[in-house]
Amino acid sequence: MQSGIAIVALLASAGSVWAQPDPAARKVLERMGEAAKRATSISYKVVHKGEGVFMSRLPGLSGEVLLQRRKDTGLFNWRVSGKREDVEGLKGLTFLVVSDGTTKTWVDDSVKLVVRRMNEVARGEQPDTAATLWLRHLVDPAALAKELEATTITMEAPVQLDGVPCDVVYVDPGEGLAKSRWSIAQTDHLPRRYESLLRGGGLNDSQTWTVTSVVVDGPVPAGSFAISVPDGYQMSDATVNTPATPSAMPRERAVGANIDDLAPEFELSNPKGEKVKLSSMKGSVVVLDFWGTWCLPCRKASPMVEALHKDYKDKGVKVFGLAVREANDQKPIDYMTQGNYTYGLLLRADETAKAYKIKAYPTYVIIGKDGEIAKIEMGYDEAAFRGMREAIDALLEGKPVPKVPAGKDGSDRDLQPGLLRPGNDGDAKK
Repeated sequence: MQSGIAIVALLASAGSVWAQPDPAARKVLERMGEAAKRATSISYKVVHKGEGVFMSRLPGLSGEVLLQRRKDTGLFNWRVSGKREDVEGLKGLTFLVVSDGTTKTWVDDSVKLVVRRMNEVARGEQPDTAATLWLRHLVDPAALAKELEATTITMEAPVQLDGVPCDVVYVDPGEGLAKSRWSIAQTDHLPRRYESLLRGGGLNDSQTWTVTSVVVDGPVPAGSFAISVPDGYQMSDATVNTPATPSAMPRERAVGANIDDLAPEFELSNPKGEKVKLSSMKGSVVVLDFWGTWCLPCRKASPMVEALHKDYKDKGVKVFGLAVREANDQKPIDYMTQGNYTYGLLLRADETAKAYKIKAYPTYVIIGKDGEIAKIEMGYDEAAFRGMREAIDALLEGKPVPKVPAGKDGSDRDLQPGLLRPGNDGDAKK
């Protein structure tokens, strides 16, 4: 009898030994953390879905995630964009949330606000949905540490996901706690699938994150971690003057059509068929004239644009006319030739006009040396061109661009004279 008790006691004491994690499996998880720590940036696409009695009621999510490690703080900037499917009692949602590691910014269409809040108080449908979609284990060491604390970590049979060979690790932190299964690429050691499993008590539910199109240390477009304020929206920033926070850190510029936004990239052809790309002109002041041969105010303004070009061409200023809504390329080419206009001509700029939210013609956009929109002017009157020259001079000297009254700079575009609005263009496209 005593020997039987001794055997039971021995088995019980040995249980802790048997429950030790498989070193090889644990190493796979550790390598995942090390790979994320080494990366300067990670981007991927992800699909999330739930299965089982309860989890199948969750709305499907899909989107894209971009992570970039900050050199100053070591924290990650991140950007999550995507869609949430309709489910019973919950409407679908398109969301975009960005973060600098301490704050989150998102668009709230219900109140027409771009909202910026500190992480600890950043609550709402958009940030909560985004938080579900991304894998925080890649940027939060504490989340991965919890996985590594589990007593049961075992290897399962390897799989191929999206053509990538993956090691599979099963993690069981104990009774009553969610289990997890990681499918981690043998190549870059980053996850291709993560499963959160609810087992026991009659439950057989799961949530699955499927990851594809992983890029490590790829290029990060400027403005990725900021949001431009849409027309008719306002900025609600509650991080300004918050004590003991990095709120003094300047908010990254967004790509958009507003003053101080980074100007949207374009690549357009000139009459010789050569490609002209905005980003290739960084370091120069760039003036964009959105116009058309069908637009009488635009034609009246052409001599003023030419004078601007001649006065500044040797000072690092590039002037371009962007032809919009033309029936063919030859019309604007002939117009420039017959008028002896020597500033640049870029053809088929209709999509660029949409990106810059051009609503009337002519509209002039002045872009600073760092690619930011410094001024927007509409119309061909003397005051508009005087304001443009003042802005260009300030940019060349590294000074702030002078502020102007409503009706200029695009602050109230309906007040500006000398305009032609789409739908009233006379012989357009003829």
